[in-house]
Amino acid sequence: MSDTALRISDDLTRLLHCDDDAGTVDVTYQPVIQLRDQQTVAVCAEPRWRHPVHGEIASRRLRQLAGEARLADRLLRFTLRQACADLAAAEHPSAPLPVFVTVPLDAILDRMALTDIAALFQARARAH
Repeated sequence: MSDTALRISDDLTRLLHCDDDAGTVDVTYQPVIQLRDQQTVAVCAEPRWRHPVHGEIASRRLRQLAGEARLADRLLRFTLRQACADLAAAEHPSAPLPVFVTVPLDAILDRMALTDIAALFQARARAH
């Protein structure tokens, strides 16, 4: 791993352990378009890292860095929590669009229990 990659990985570790000096992670929502009629049928929750030195790091690269730093499960939990919070705060909660979140297969099989994911969605359901 290069020096730059190591620094970014260290910064990501600090960020996901709630160090505000390492920047912020935002979740943005990209539309999922049905090709047949061009209708938005869902949204995809994408984490993006805004770093004070490295700039904006897109979702794909952020997930890669999190995997290399063994923080993929923390990033996934953050993304799921934020997506659930955003759904709960939606203006029209009775008919929200489905939200897709990229879940690495190894996160489910190796580190993150399905019950953790289910608990996030149950908490959202109780809020309504």
